[in-house]
Amino acid sequence: MSSYLRSCYFDTSAGRFVLTTWDTYRIDSKGNNLIRYVLTHKADVLFLGEDYGIPSWDTMTSDVTMHGLMIFLTRRLGDTDPEFFAGYTPKQIAFRDTYAEELSHVVENRFSGHRR
Repeated sequence: MSSYLRSCYFDTSAGRFVLTTWDTYRIDSKGNNLIRYVLTHKADVLFLGEDYGIPSWDTMTSDVTMHGLMIFLTRRLGDTDPEFFAGYTPKQIAFRDTYAEELSHVVENRFSGHRR
């Protein structure tokens, strides 16, 4: 069971991306609250997971949380080790290579001042 937390809308030249989150009521081994998330583009699901941990001192609906999750979802080649992308689907690789850079700039502009 999960409860809706928040949706964020990001408008780019390729259209609108929507990040929606839910509380999973689960805690990981580090004591982080786990949230469920889905990132969509034109109703197409790009990412879906329940593995993003929020430290207990952060609010699950805060701009800091949304910013951190979007940084995680918009990583590109060169941002991290290539192994990070090993489990990506062809659709996620296409997203990374086509949209992630512009979307990350939109995210940074929206959340500037809300740093971890």
